[in-house]
Amino acid sequence: MMDIPTIPFFPPSRAVIMMMDEGVCIHKVVGGMATYIDTVPWKMHNFDLRLTEILNEANVASVLILNDAVEQHYRKERVLIPTSFDKANIIKRRLNVAFPSYPMRAAIELKDKQAPENKGEKKDKDADKAKSYLFAASPSTETFSRLVRSIYETDYNFFGYGLLPIESATMLKLLAQKLAEKRKAPSKAEWTILVGQHRGGGLRQIVVRKNELALTRVTPVDEPNQDDPDLWAKDVSGELQATLSYLSRFGYSPDDGLNIIIIGNKQFADMLDGMISVPSFFEALSPYEAAKLLGMKLSFADGDHFADGLHAAWSGKKIALDLPLSSKEISEISGPRKIASIMMMLLVCALGFGLYQSSVEAQGLYQDSRNLEISNLQLAEIERIYQDEIKRKSALGIDVNAITSSLDIDGRIQRQHIDVLGLLKIIGGELHNLRIDSFDFKNEGDVLWSSPSKTDIPPVRNARLELSFSYAGNVNPQDGNKEMQDLVDRLNKKLHDMGYLATVSVPLQNLTFSGAVDREVGLTANLRALSERYTSKILIQKVDHVKSPG
Repeated sequence: MMDIPTIPFFPPSRAVIMMMDEGVCIHKVVGGMATYIDTVPWKMHNFDLRLTEILNEANVASVLILNDAVEQHYRKERVLIPTSFDKANIIKRRLNVAFPSYPMRAAIELKDKQAPENKGEKKDKDADKAKSYLFAASPSTETFSRLVRSIYETDYNFFGYGLLPIESATMLKLLAQKLAEKRKAPSKAEWTILVGQHRGGGLRQIVVRKNELALTRVTPVDEPNQDDPDLWAKDVSGELQATLSYLSRFGYSPDDGLNIIIIGNKQFADMLDGMISVPSFFEALSPYEAAKLLGMKLSFADGDHFADGLHAAWSGKKIALDLPLSSKEISEISGPRKIASIMMMLLVCALGFGLYQSSVEAQGLYQDSRNLEISNLQLAEIERIYQDEIKRKSALGIDVNAITSSLDIDGRIQRQHIDVLGLLKIIGGELHNLRIDSFDFKNEGDVLWSSPSKTDIPPVRNARLELSFSYAGNVNPQDGNKEMQDLVDRLNKKLHDMGYLATVSVPLQNLTFSGAVDREVGLTANLRALSERYTSKILIQKVDHVKSPG
């Protein structure tokens, strides 16, 4: 097996296998260009192996089978469909009745509505709801099974199985329009006949009426001979005359108008012009000329007379077949591969979305880097202008650096300033009969801050004032601590508005029970107590928010 690095669901290349009575003809279609590869007859003893080798060497993404054999069955019927919900079931039942012996069958709705002659009001109403359908079917043969098995041995996606006349009917419509434009006289002909010889498949004639398939024939005709160039033209003229006699059964009238398009080597095809007696718009084109009019290209290794490459190029570039036929064998090979194709498409879409997101983010990062680069250039330009301005001011006797440094120092002094004397004045007024032994003031750190708005609260500086008090050793510690707490309460009432808070940092003595008591009594004990001093401390700090003293 080989790996195909392409997406099968929308293939850039496709192998088109023409299924004929004598064998198969393989073309490779890439971008609207068809290249003939090889022909493999059914009677070849290693047919399956040879066809598999050809397909693997073609290196395509998918395979299409076009039935170009004689045994194709068609029937035109009008079907009454009451509602759209019943359409599928009704068509299926009518196909079973029309072609009970052929498992591969399908139907396509025709746009040309021709109501039958009905009598009675009720029948007329039913006739209005009836639609014209073309039923088609082909047999499931052993040769077809061999063909499907060969495709199964490859990794290619199976695009579908269709009937060549139906798939090429739209090609005739476009080709007739292009030829009419080339003549600069738009044709109103209702009928168009395309005649071309296929490799190993004889002479294929396709007749359409108002762009819909009306008749198709395959007849054995020998290839042109350089020694007798008139022979091929005579044979084709006879087959074309037989086809025209069939058309009268389908309602053909000379007044309807007729286009006859011959595809083949111009040396032989031009001879037919004088052999056709019916009034018509006659055109003889080489396969290359016809492909050029249709916007396609052909590349053949053995001349430009055969028309099968034109049909291969037309159907090989389709996104979907006009009338795909199915069978059990086809479903077994196409079902799993279509699921795999859909999964691959989902993965490709997910990968594409991921790449898109990455691309958007990459573009954003690139834009940010460009903005940063531009900002740096602008900053450098501003710095240059600033330095030029400093030099210009210096030339005038103005020292800008000295002025900015002075303003900075003034700001630092303002930020560090605390009214210590005012604070001590308040403390002195609340001491009453107490005496301060010493105090320690600290203002730690330099807060560099400028308020962006009047509502912003400035940061707190780590300013602290610690007061020390001493008591004689014979003073009751509880009384001394009460005095300290009373002082703290009085101070907090005064210091609240200034943003300070006073607390007892060191109490007079730790009165916590220690589990043992050692006590001296008498005169010696009293003298020792008077000589000892106990210290208590009060800490006053600048804080964010001071609770209102309760």
